[in-house]
Amino acid sequence: MNSRRVYAVAALCCCAALRAGSAAARGGVKLAQAPAAPAVRVIPLVGGVAALMPAPALAPRPVAVLASPVPLARSPIAVPALGSALPESQTSESPEAGSARAATFFDQSAVLGRGAPIRAGPSQKTAIRRLIRRVPQAVLFDWDDTLADERKTVRLAHEELFRRFKLKRPPHKVLEDQWRDDHAVFYERFFPGIAVEDVETVWHDITETIRRGDKVGGKRLAPASLYPGAVEILKELRRLGVTLAVVSNKREATLYQANDATGVRSFFKIIYGHKEGRERKPSPQSINETLKALGVLAENAWYVGDQVSDAQASRGLSRILIGRRTRTLAQARGAELDPEGDIVYIDSLKKLLGIVKRLK
Repeated sequence: MNSRRVYAVAALCCCAALRAGSAAARGGVKLAQAPAAPAVRVIPLVGGVAALMPAPALAPRPVAVLASPVPLARSPIAVPALGSALPESQTSESPEAGSARAATFFDQSAVLGRGAPIRAGPSQKTAIRRLIRRVPQAVLFDWDDTLADERKTVRLAHEELFRRFKLKRPPHKVLEDQWRDDHAVFYERFFPGIAVEDVETVWHDITETIRRGDKVGGKRLAPASLYPGAVEILKELRRLGVTLAVVSNKREATLYQANDATGVRSFFKIIYGHKEGRERKPSPQSINETLKALGVLAENAWYVGDQVSDAQASRGLSRILIGRRTRTLAQARGAELDPEGDIVYIDSLKKLLGIVKRLK
């Protein structure tokens, strides 16, 4: 009789253990274990997919509960937080801590490489297909470093600007990168204690002197030229019946002069530059006012620019950014800049010409 009781108790214990293990695997129970090693090992894979693999151990362990979905860096796959569905009596980890730990496990930057941007929207092929599914009613262009190559002018102007304020000039690349990153920080970092308006006044005086063909710092530059492919793009869009405009932070009088000098003024129905009382990009004011003047809804227009501020100012339009560095910055700020994945990134106007020729 005693041996039968022993066997019966043993059988009941086995059944209980099997039920506990099964419930834990389904997310029902987490059994207390000695903290020797994790019960599961989370292995992130490229593309936001994760695998749960049993950790090496001397004895079988129940699988930890996975619940409380946490978004995976805008991935369509939900990432569960460890332990968040368990009663406090059965787990020492709070839901908040579990969520944070799960998010850390699934940080795609660890998979894609240190410092790599996390893409916020769909693939570029998908974004381009969306872009070309219909001919836009209007295309708005930035000017500097989008249609016109102003790099030599900008570099000479930087040299003269720092000379006039008697400041040591950082390398050109540092200045250009900071300007692309954040205009406000540019002024705070390189012109501390100096009013932004004062810096801008001197800057525009220098650049207009350069564009007139006068010497600055003993140097005289030839007028800025258009990037290869610019005129071809304008001609192709006009052939398709698309209304064209320029929207730039450049002073409007200077913008008109630049359009005349490069021979493209006749392509544009509106040339919108900066005037007193107008806000500069990333404010959307200039783009909104241009669309209103054209009688075109944002959803039926494109904006082509080269900086993060261009993407910020043109939310609601189909956006095209030129330049690899701009692409990295925009993707790194994905949720802010690319909520619907509609930004198309290209390396040159020639690439844009290829996209335009696919319009039907």
